[in-house]
Amino acid sequence: MASCPECGSDFDSLGTHFRYNDHRPDISQETHEIITGLLMGDGSIGFRNRGDSNSFLSVKMKNEKFIDYLIEKFGWLARNKVVDPLNGTEYYKFETRSHPDINQYRSWYQPEKLWPEIEITPTILKYLYVSDGTYDTNNSHRRIMIACAKEGQNSSKIERMFSNSGYPVSRTYTYERSGRADDYQLWFDAVATKNMFAEMGDAPNGFEYKWP
Repeated sequence: MASCPECGSDFDSLGTHFRYNDHRPDISQETHEIITGLLMGDGSIGFRNRGDSNSFLSVKMKNEKFIDYLIEKFGWLARNKVVDPLNGTEYYKFETRSHPDINQYRSWYQPEKLWPEIEITPTILKYLYVSDGTYDTNNSHRRIMIACAKEGQNSSKIERMFSNSGYPVSRTYTYERSGRADDYQLWFDAVATKNMFAEMGDAPNGFEYKWP
């Protein structure tokens, strides 16, 4: 059961209720920024069925605590958690309800997912960082590193995007993994890292270990 944010009634299928009533709210700016950050990392865009023209966000990972956090954070827009085993490992899947406001993210897939050139807000940065970021404390290092899968051929775009958003990249590293090329990693110096943590704020549940 889920409650409609407009009329307050409970429904077995909130999506069906939205389809036949003008009760579906717009997605807030903060939620769009969370979607953007997740989509830059572990998230993907999908469709419920061929007849449904609206899209949804999907995130799958082993971190159940974070999946529970997303469900609470997204509220009425979130569907229930699904356990989705893979190769003997228990994964958890978060999905939003289908929503016309999410259709704008289809353009990220042309034909495969690549980041558009956008302004990176602190909220976008936070949810990208929890997906694909690392806090490197080896030796004397105190730096954030962010992996940018498939973006190795777009280094000028990526570095410009972060720099223009107030997060100058100090160094980059391109590497290859089996079956994948053009993986690309951004390194930030200690000053930028300190500023990034200050702007991102508190860690989301489940990712406290990535914060100082």
